[in-house]
Amino acid sequence: MKKVFLFLLLNNFIFSNQELTFLHQEYLKNPENLIVLKRLAKEYKEQKNFNKAIDFFKLVMEKEPDNPYNHYELALCYKLKGRPDIALQITTNALFYFENNDRLNILKADILLDMGRVKLALDIYNNYKETCESDKKAYIYGKIARCYLELKDYKNAENYFIESLKLKANSWNYYYLSKLYEENKNYEHSLWAIKKALAYSTKDKIEAEVFNKRLNYLLYQKGIELKEGGQIEKAKEIFVELINRNRLKNCIYVEKANYWVKRL
Repeated sequence: MKKVFLFLLLNNFIFSNQELTFLHQEYLKNPENLIVLKRLAKEYKEQKNFNKAIDFFKLVMEKEPDNPYNHYELALCYKLKGRPDIALQITTNALFYFENNDRLNILKADILLDMGRVKLALDIYNNYKETCESDKKAYIYGKIARCYLELKDYKNAENYFIESLKLKANSWNYYYLSKLYEENKNYEHSLWAIKKALAYSTKDKIEAEVFNKRLNYLLYQKGIELKEGGQIEKAKEIFVELINRNRLKNCIYVEKANYWVKRL
């Protein structure tokens, strides 16, 4: 029975805190068991316990240094932990030996983009936009769009966002497309894009909060634009929409909208 349980556990059929305890017991019995080490590293990463995940991915790398996937996972954990500097060092070192590894190259570009080294990231993404597999094109196009947005090349950014979204809907690409339209003072399109972002959003609480804050901000800005343009009734409608759609506990734009609804 115990062997069956271990087989199911190591092959991703089951997992819970109880099984995590069981895996640790197996690790203590045999610290050289590479399958157990990988399973522990993966589960800690999925639980967002990146310190523990890093510890186990390091052990995995000691036993299997020639597998580029292990370098990728370790670097990704450091990126997710908020240490892009270490993540970049790991990917750069790994690419010395695995220079043609697509996953490592694209992760390096992602890290560079996070660090604000946009042109270097864009060069890497551009190397893959024609050759990457079809299921990766939406991701690459979205990242190229992000780079152009950072560089204020709005035309190219919009084109690549649209091409990416044609291939696959993505809440964050809609979010950044909303930012693009807002930077060009197009609140109508910006609102459309952020509403799309919310429609395709996952159940992640942080994502929902970020998107809803942006929606409230844009509705308020649109209301002010209408008010200052003398379209009082339309402005009031927008402020009421903001109040009714609000999903946040505390939001200054809701307070401001209430202020204007009472006075218009």
